[in-house]
Amino acid sequence: MAERMVGGVADAAGPAGDGDWSERVARLARALRTALLAHRDGARVFAGTHSTGPNTLGFADSLVGVLRETGFDDGEAARALYSVTNFTVGRTLEEQAASTPTSSPAPGRRTTPRNPLKTSGSLLRWER
Repeated sequence: MAERMVGGVADAAGPAGDGDWSERVARLARALRTALLAHRDGARVFAGTHSTGPNTLGFADSLVGVLRETGFDDGEAARALYSVTNFTVGRTLEEQAASTPTSSPAPGRRTTPRNPLKTSGSLLRWER
């Protein structure tokens, strides 16, 4: 199921040399987020998937490829892949959980999640 959800996400990086590496990584992260948000519980489904298909591995290959082109070694690129993917999926999980209707929030609990990505220095600004 996750394979179908993330079909085409890997193409978001664009061709080599298509913009700054950080913008290409951010485009991939935004494309993953958009794909997951397009499906009810998409982030939960993706998080519980073993990434063995061409679309999930294609996303990873694209992101690692962008980082390798810019000079990251294999270990750094792998850690960055995990960081970007886990942050994106975690944030999307929170968004989807917040949009799920509940009876009523606990006293003192926020009804909408904070969005750390709106800060001006953030690499991954979702709003565009």
